[in-house]
Amino acid sequence: MDEEKTVEVGSRTWVDDRLVEIDRLPDSLQRVKALVELASQLLPSPEDVFQEALAAAQNIEEPSAKAAALSAIAPHLPESQRQDVFQQARIAAQGIEWPNEKAEVLMKIAPHLPESQQQEVFQQALTAAQEIQDAATKVKALSAIAPHLPESQQQQVLQQALTTAQAIEDSGAKAQVLSAIASHLPESATDLLQQALTAAQAIEDSWDKAEALSAIAPQLPESERSTVLA
Repeated sequence: MDEEKTVEVGSRTWVDDRLVEIDRLPDSLQRVKALVELASQLLPSPEDVFQEALAAAQNIEEPSAKAAALSAIAPHLPESQRQDVFQQARIAAQGIEWPNEKAEVLMKIAPHLPESQQQEVFQQALTAAQEIQDAATKVKALSAIAPHLPESQQQQVLQQALTTAQAIEDSGAKAQVLSAIASHLPESATDLLQQALTAAQAIEDSWDKAEALSAIAPQLPESERSTVLA
C-alpha cells in the first residue's frame, strides 16, 4: 500500500464514508466481503474503526453472512472482546437454514471458542452434516468433522461417511469422497480401510479408480501398498 493510500485510509472521513457505503449494499454477503476488505485495508488501525465494522456486522440480518462477518472481524478486536464476538457468530450460525453451510460455518467457529464449548459446537456441526441431502457434500462434511470428535465417536462417523460414499454412482464423485475419507482413516481402522479399498476397486473408470486407490494406499499396512497400486 503506497503512502498516499495509507493517508487516505487513515482519514476518519474516508472510513465513515466507506462504512456508510457498505451499510447501503443490498446483499448481506456483499457487506461481509466489503467489511473484510475494509478491515484488511485498515491494518494496523485504531481500535474504534474495528468497533464500527463490528457494529455494521452485527446489523446484518442473514445468519450465514452475519456469522462470517463476525468471525472475520473478531481476531482484530481486543482479546477481552474476541470471545464474546465469536459467541455472537456461533449464535448467528444456529439460524443458518442450509445444513451444509451451517456445518461449515460452525466448524470454522469452534476452534476459536473455549475448549469447554468446542465439543458442543462440533456436535452441532455433526448434526447439521448428517442432514445434508447431497451425498458427496455430506461425505466431505462428515469426514472433515470426524477428527474433531471424541475418539470413541470418530469411527462411527467415518462409517456413516463411508456408507454414504458407497451409494454414490458417479465414479468421479465417488473417487473424490473416498479420497477425503481415506485421509482421516488411521491404520488401526482396518475394517473401514478394507471397505474403502473394496469400494475403490469396484470403480469402473480406471482414472477415477487410480485416484481413489492412490489416496487409500498410504493408509494401508506397508505390506499391502505395493499390491494395491500395482
